[in-house]
Amino acid sequence: MPTCRLLVDADACPVRREAERAAERFSCPLILFANSSQKLAGDPMCGLDSRRPHVARTIQSASRAAGAGEKAEGTHDDRGLDNPRHSRMVFAGDGPDATDFRLFEECRSADLVITDDLGLAALALSKGARALSSRGRVYRNEEMPALLAGRHGARKARRAGRRTRGPSPFTDADRRRFVQALDALLSSPFHPKEPE
Repeated sequence: MPTCRLLVDADACPVRREAERAAERFSCPLILFANSSQKLAGDPMCGLDSRRPHVARTIQSASRAAGAGEKAEGTHDDRGLDNPRHSRMVFAGDGPDATDFRLFEECRSADLVITDDLGLAALALSKGARALSSRGRVYRNEEMPALLAGRHGARKARRAGRRTRGPSPFTDADRRRFVQALDALLSSPFHPKEPE
């Protein structure tokens, strides 16, 4: 049976540390995907330790290489992650959905994708993977059409000049729900189906 990997859409993800800790507890590989234009060095949410300048330089130079069109995907180092043996950072290009497309390319049926992007969650589910939001919502195939239609309606309303409600502030209760859902998904048996 294929190994479950945690694939994290790390751009503006509030639960990176929790994902790193879960990867360590369950001994599963963790791959963080970030846009190459993101400020990573010294970002406490990214797990970088600014007191270790060699780590910051490695990440910054990989980010610059990705921005210059050089291949920087799969750049490995210990970058201060809680689980350096099982972790790596993948830098995508600078396009608006570059991170999502890069994560989708890497995704396979045994994986668990952590994202708040409904489109990326739908793409992951289409490959037979599981998807989880940072607030602990387990995305399911049967609910995706309604969720995507709601997202489309909200975008259409914003383009027409109407105000729409954004997400509520991220809370400690959201973080706890995420950790509980992640632990439940990682501890339960999963038999991936091949995409249709």
